[in-house]
Amino acid sequence: MTERHGSPRFYKLTQSMRSNIEEVAKHVHERLTVIMTVEECSAYDAAVELITEHLHSLSDMRTIEIQCLWIASLAMAAAICHKANHLVNIPTLIDGMLEWLDKMDNTHSIKNHDYASEHPLSNFMAYCAPFDMPLYYAGIIISISKKERLRSIKHKGCHKVNETVEETLIDMAVYAFLIIIMYETEQDGWDREKYRRLAWEYLND
Repeated sequence: MTERHGSPRFYKLTQSMRSNIEEVAKHVHERLTVIMTVEECSAYDAAVELITEHLHSLSDMRTIEIQCLWIASLAMAAAICHKANHLVNIPTLIDGMLEWLDKMDNTHSIKNHDYASEHPLSNFMAYCAPFDMPLYYAGIIISISKKERLRSIKHKGCHKVNETVEETLIDMAVYAFLIIIMYETEQDGWDREKYRRLAWEYLND
């Protein structure tokens, strides 16, 4: 078995979604169907619209976990429907989401190997500490940037960066789970001063 890098909590979150995948896919399919009917839009556009709503709802910390779980599931559905160019049926959605959950695990592992050091969130800690930002702000900022990329690509009709729409969406799903972990870490407390020093040492090196 290939060694996994990153947060054990991340893999617990993906496994939990696998265990409830039929219910998750059913609820996602129902919500997409409603938005498509009301807005007369594609499944992909409906998913992105719902993702945007849940990103805005992250300002309420009391519901951050449920909002992030919705963002992750909708991002996977958006990737699946974008590739198929239509709203797939529930069995196909289940199979696709299971496949993307495996890809999320792999994405988290390989990126954490390259970006983080002694702590799975050390790169985000170094990002937030010098500016006294809550840790989870890093994940929210990056997620908003990813969503804006999707909006820009739709407006311009093409993209130049070597990253597909599906890859951007899966990054959003990964960051949604990371926001949950960052929020929990922020609540538990972390050595902000240590990472503030490390960040400034790096910048002055």
